[in-house]
Amino acid sequence: MADSAAMAERLWDQWVPLNVRALIAESLPGGDADARVLVVWLSAIHDIGKATPAFACQVDQLASRMRDEGLDMPTADGFGDSRKRAPHGLAGQVILEEWLERQEWSPRSAMSFAVAVGGHHGVPPAHDAFPFLHQHTELLRTPGDSKRLWQSVQTELLDACAAAYGAQDRLDQWRTVKLPQPVQVVLGALVIMADWIASNSELFLLLPEEQRRSDADRIESAWRGIDLPSPWSPHEVTASASELFTSRFALAGPARSRKKPCASPMRPRPQG
Repeated sequence: MADSAAMAERLWDQWVPLNVRALIAESLPGGDADARVLVVWLSAIHDIGKATPAFACQVDQLASRMRDEGLDMPTADGFGDSRKRAPHGLAGQVILEEWLERQEWSPRSAMSFAVAVGGHHGVPPAHDAFPFLHQHTELLRTPGDSKRLWQSVQTELLDACAAAYGAQDRLDQWRTVKLPQPVQVVLGALVIMADWIASNSELFLLLPEEQRRSDADRIESAWRGIDLPSPWSPHEVTASASELFTSRFALAGPARSRKKPCASPMRPRPQG
């Protein structure tokens, strides 16, 4: 979560072109500042769907430790094929929408923000994927005594990220915003990029290093390692067209640019 958020911050500050930033910013009440907060926050929470029984059951050793803490879940075999219908992107979108709706967001507004989480592996969930998951909530939270604990964990993670990355103070202002589809697509793309960089095991080592580094050093090293170019932006031009033409083509003497007169439109020839 923290690594993806850190990469989103670097992408926004040092790589995303100004016109893309403006596209997101114009849909939000706080403009560019809101847009940055939103991109970083969505990148931080994009994997919230992994905090579900359907995902956590995959590694027995780790699932056993979670069961010891009260987070009950069946085995992967116990879920059968139904688990395949709750990929963590889809699960994450549903969990985020529920969390936003508990804060009095409309379903439409919640969906327009949460789809970046649902589609962070490249394709947003299809509409017909949601009814099955809404009917089989055991894939999101195991029924019984641990159901409340599963929801508490999911809520705690979302609450913590909203507070840590500045979204908590903006949720009331965003509640009535319905992000246009182009903005949804761009947000999804930025989340994908942040996730892709943070998931690179050559940039973020999975095994402990011989010499422990601070988080700031890890982030800086990873950003240097990916070596993305700065965004292109045009230079302000103060010279005249004639001066630019002469400079560009190394013209000497009296040569200068001039406009070619437009040809007059041809008249139809009279018939007869």
